[in-house]
Amino acid sequence: MNREQVKNPHLIYPDDTIVIDRSGVSVKLQLVQLDTVKLQLKVRVEKTARDAIPSIPPSVTKLFLAKPLVVDANELDNTARIITAAEKRVTLSAVDQAFARGITKDKGNQ
Repeated sequence: MNREQVKNPHLIYPDDTIVIDRSGVSVKLQLVQLDTVKLQLKVRVEKTARDAIPSIPPSVTKLFLAKPLVVDANELDNTARIITAAEKRVTLSAVDQAFARGITKDKGNQ
């Protein structure tokens, strides 16, 4: 029925518009191919009232990156585990208190 309006249905692509005109006695179908608009990325700079969050200086992170450690999967089964920390903190420093299970007296206070 629509071979006069749409010559090759293989040329219907995503975002094409098909118009079905029912205003007359018979239904008319028309394929409208819109022009493609190519968008270009643009960098936009806006001044804000707040400053950016400063990055962590390398002098602070080098302590954590200086001694990489690779262990066997079974070796972790016998290590001490932190159970909780003061004020339910999830990050700790050298001066914070943490409570651990499985630590020996020669490794720390009980």
